[in-house]
Amino acid sequence: MNHPTQLSKYAINQVIGEGAMGVVYKATDTVLRRTVAIKTLRRPLVEQGGGGALLARFRNEAQAAARLMHHNIVAVHDYGEHDAEPYIVMEYVQGSTLKEPLRRGTRFDDADIVGLMGQLLDGLHYAHEQGVWHRDIKPANLLWTNDGRLKIVDFGIARIATMGLSQVSSTIGTPGHMAPEQYAGEQVDRRVDIFAAGVLLYMLLAGRPPFVGSNENVMFQTLSSEPLPPSRVHGSHRPQWFDPVVARAMAKRPDDRFATAMEFKHALMAQASQALGLPPIAARLEAGSSFIELQSAPTLPDPRASDWQRGTFALDTRPQPVTTRPSQWHSETLQMLESELAQSIGPLARVLVQRAARSTGDLMSLRQTLAEQIDTEAGRDQFLQRTRSRASSFGTLGSGGAAVTTRRRAADDTLLGDQVMRVAELALTQHVGPVARVIVSRAAARASSRDEFFRLLAQHVEDEDEREELMRTLESSSAGR
Repeated sequence: MNHPTQLSKYAINQVIGEGAMGVVYKATDTVLRRTVAIKTLRRPLVEQGGGGALLARFRNEAQAAARLMHHNIVAVHDYGEHDAEPYIVMEYVQGSTLKEPLRRGTRFDDADIVGLMGQLLDGLHYAHEQGVWHRDIKPANLLWTNDGRLKIVDFGIARIATMGLSQVSSTIGTPGHMAPEQYAGEQVDRRVDIFAAGVLLYMLLAGRPPFVGSNENVMFQTLSSEPLPPSRVHGSHRPQWFDPVVARAMAKRPDDRFATAMEFKHALMAQASQALGLPPIAARLEAGSSFIELQSAPTLPDPRASDWQRGTFALDTRPQPVTTRPSQWHSETLQMLESELAQSIGPLARVLVQRAARSTGDLMSLRQTLAEQIDTEAGRDQFLQRTRSRASSFGTLGSGGAAVTTRRRAADDTLLGDQVMRVAELALTQHVGPVARVIVSRAAARASSRDEFFRLLAQHVEDEDEREELMRTLESSSAGR
């Protein structure tokens, strides 16, 4: 098709994506001189029968998202129509959807999963508090930026509580991610997003959806059967402490789920803190919180609810092992390679470094293997040059392939200690996602004191309230050390 070169004040630069519904362009706002993304709706779809309802949904997306100003939600700047073709102007985000790494079978660390889910639930909680629920949370609608930020996009079927849109069919959504009440055509509320977030958590843990098969089979399973807990899925190798959180989020009855996205987040963070042997780092939980409720069955359990639905089956409360780096390599060598590779490919760098480290025995081969993951020749050359110069400060390889370090970090055990580093990484992950590990590593190398280390980490959190919360968490966690 012929693509426009200009839409109002927006100069079209390139096509980002194209589908049956419309096209997404990368463009430049010629007045404000900023890069934006423009999502269009194809004219034939608007002109054909039923196009009015589709156009209403498209406008609804603009209206819903335009009222949401949050760093975990893609911002909407403008709405317009060009030659009877409507378009939405949005924040341009560099990165990819979560659909891509899940499709490739990328395995996320437990801490990364907690961080990604924390960001999603922060964004959902904010939207819900504004009277908006998304109704189509799925990997394709979650952007993962190059710096590890998760952003929610596509509020095209969102319901706005104050706009009287209850007549819109509750069955709209994506099979496999829809809550039972959506399939049943019942009235929905914010808890459909809680269910969909639970489905996403299941996928991140198990590496597969909880419900599979044809759309009809998926609907039947969603309405009447329970998925295998993530820890019991073959090959998942996940700790059991995730299971009750997933179970409650995906409960069949809305009343059995977490009441809010923030309650979901608190429960996940509290379980993670306990299981990893760390002090509580989530927001302070009040008496009677979801964390307490997850430890024992309700006083009067619903006889129709299974143990999986209630999330009350026995937990292994022993601390679970934290994912470690390949033992034949010195941790500083791998941290250096992660930080350099992350400049080119983002937070996937850690996964690729760990994978390559297990299959290579010398530094030259490891650097070359990682360089092949960079798309451009110039980028590969720069990575090899930077890692060659930085590798010299780490010394040479030992007989077993382990790097023998010749320098001493400022953040040694007397200054920070492994426990403080782990707490810092997990706490920061809640705010910036998987890139937290790279940030912690760099800050530890630069800091000359524990206070400076904390300040360096806090600089990476944009929101002032969240920055203060992070500092309180870090300071309280180190007070007892």
